[in-house]
Amino acid sequence: MVEAALGAEPAADDRPGCNDAHGIADRGAQVTPDLVEEAQDVLAATATPASPTVRAARTRPAITWR
Repeated sequence: MVEAALGAEPAADDRPGCNDAHGIADRGAQVTPDLVEEAQDVLAATATPASPTVRAARTRPAITWR
């Protein structure tokens, strides 16, 4: 984002939508770390309850299906 901002021509600010696009890119850069962290939390919360079920099915398949 820094490279794009520094590489923009000075007249780009006068074009319609330039400031909106800059604001959207800035907001995306700010929230991306939060989104990644929340996705990891959701994955961990989903995997934790399923873990004992998967483990039991893999360790005792004969007992489960008889």
